[in-house]
Amino acid sequence: MGSADACMAEINRLGYRQQATYQPLERFWPFQWIETGIYALLTLGLTWFCFWWFRRRLA
Repeated sequence: MGSADACMAEINRLGYRQQATYQPLERFWPFQWIETGIYALLTLGLTWFCFWWFRRRLA
């Protein structure tokens, strides 16, 4: 673990800082639904593209 401490000491010496920002708990489910919607749209779009591409290649 000494190398990790040395690494952190060097990072601090160079002046780098880390800041963590957290979202409020009441935003968890809206963010989950937004992410689900994005992935669902991407899935539908990719599925449509694959069917279109295969039909075009077979025709």
